Amino acid sequence: MEFSIKPKWASAPCLIGFLLLASIPLHADAKTDFRVERSDSASSDTQVLVGDWVSITETGIVVKVDGSPQTLSFDQLISLRPEPVGEPKQGPPQNVMLVDGTSLKSRTVSTQDGEVLSVELKGQPKLDVPLRFVGSIRFQGGTATSDPQWLGLTEQTNRSDVLVIRRGNDQLDPIEGVVVSMDAKTLQFDLDGEVIDAPIERLEGVIFRTAGESATSKTIKVTGKYGSEFFVSKLESGPVADAIKVSLPGETIHSIPLDQIQAIAWSTGRVLLAQQEPAESNYAAYLKSGVDPALMAGWFGPRPDGDDLVAAAGGTVEYRIDDGFQSLRGAVIRDKSVAASSHVTVRIKMDGNLVWEQTLQDGRTPRGFQVPVAGSRRVRFEVVAGEDGDVGDTVRVLQPRLLK
Repeated sequence: MEFSIKPKWASAPCLIGFLLLASIPLHADAKTDFRVERSDSASSDTQVLVGDWVSITETGIVVKVDGSPQTLSFDQLISLRPEPVGEPKQGPPQNVMLVDGTSLKSRTVSTQDGEVLSVELKGQPKLDVPLRFVGSIRFQGGTATSDPQWLGLTEQTNRSDVLVIRRGNDQLDPIEGVVVSMDAKTLQFDLDGEVIDAPIERLEGVIFRTAGESATSKTIKVTGKYGSEFFVSKLESGPVADAIKVSLPGETIHSIPLDQIQAIAWSTGRVLLAQQEPAESNYAAYLKSGVDPALMAGWFGPRPDGDDLVAAAGGTVEYRIDDGFQSLRGAVIRDKSVAASSHVTVRIKMDGNLVWEQTLQDGRTPRGFQVPVAGSRRVRFEVVAGEDGDVGDTVRVLQPRLLK
């Protein structure tokens, strides 16, 4: 099997041996080609290498170039892909999200004791992860209607587990309680002391009480061929020559076969927009007045509040997007300071193009977003009053963040 590797210096591609993923050499008949991209800290040039994977050391990977092993330092590596690069495969609809951002496309999930979740992955070994490090499990594939509702629910802080039922017209109904157990067909849920059996096929998913760790310290993303994404701090040699080993939350060790790797990126991270200086921020009042517009913008314009953004109808705020970021995530909800409310619409635009829009009609139902940003230079948030006026049209954007 072949992969590709990209270094960060030089300009012309050259032949090189496979990437190293073990501190011991691979078997003589184990040959996998990768395309590796790496950079040179002394210049802005990048180099693409294609060749045979040999092993992983504590400081880098070993590849065979024209029959001679070479070590590529981790601090030079940008990305690694199979060569030739294949199209990602359709993964199972179930998605297990860990608290560090790791996303697992699962065949089935189960837990018997309420302490450990067993996850069956397509093309990879089963893994067991402590339940307290699981953020959510989504059993169904998303739709244009259900996605904003589900993503909005997962952005909130939860003091208990939340069972989410999908009703007619893809409307989601969240219910608080405690997960007792689950298997491939049924989830047992304690609802005010009464344990009910909920058929998995009727559920959107389950969101676990908020706990665990942050994803900010993870600098490597390993993407599997069926869509799973592992955020890790380091790569290690696997239990067999044709696999790598990663550490997940709860001291969970997982082995990923080389032939199941779609890509590895060494430069991951996130940027909270509320902590950045806007490229542009404006406010236009719903009703015209004689007050200086600059003064009105200072009073009612978009503003940061911790990791969130708060904006009234008529507010717009725009941020620059640096190279390397892949997606924008967050959620919108009517601000808790609002007592009475009218309809209000929130729009997200990339380089002037509308990519997401939701209208908030009630008081406290969040709507989440996860939109691609690769290649875009600016993201813009707009808050627009409905035809019923701007009463209570103040919204909170929960932790809007750019992710690599």
